[in-house]
Amino acid sequence: PLQESTEGVAVDYTVTITNNTPSAGNVALAVTGLGDHSVSLAPSLPVPANGSASTALTVTPQAGPRVFGFAVTGTTDNGAADSAQATLDVVGLRTVGVSIDPASAAGGRGSPAQFTVTVTNTGTLSDTYTLDVTVPGGWSYELSRNGTAVSSVNLQPLAFNSAELLLTVTPPLGATPGSYPVTVNAESTQVAGVQGSDTAQLEVLT
Repeated sequence: PLQESTEGVAVDYTVTITNNTPSAGNVALAVTGLGDHSVSLAPSLPVPANGSASTALTVTPQAGPRVFGFAVTGTTDNGAADSAQATLDVVGLRTVGVSIDPASAAGGRGSPAQFTVTVTNTGTLSDTYTLDVTVPGGWSYELSRNGTAVSSVNLQPLAFNSAELLLTVTPPLGATPGSYPVTVNAESTQVAGVQGSDTAQLEVLT
């Protein structure tokens, strides 16, 4: 059977051994083809005469994305052996991180404050992320990259996997002095719910 998972997410298979002889016995179990992954399987399984027994094989992928074919072999005490094949498809991982620097900045009423926002593709697949900025009501902001306003970024995985953006936030002239949260959220356009965010504080001075 084929199962799909991502790096670090365990997947379970059921290994069933059938004994067609009139004698019960122990069957030694071994897995081949999953050397790159974490594998949990009982070393042996007692099987009744003319019956069957099952146990769980748990695989936690540690490499990918790609398809891994593997086999489970059962060997009886007298050396008889049989095996069954299965496939594990380790698909690409989609994750994203956001950081804002500095964590706190000061600005006056009607005077802009600037932050550097770094969006990083921490997964293994290329992705485009929509960017959403949350500021207090009545405030204005601009998120830009190399002088051009942006609302999304496309990032490759691994090398060149991050984008540095400039966030300019301007409190209104009537803003009450105090500390206010500024949040940036990045969400994958490929898979809903894959997102990252960070929050900084803007201190409105008198």
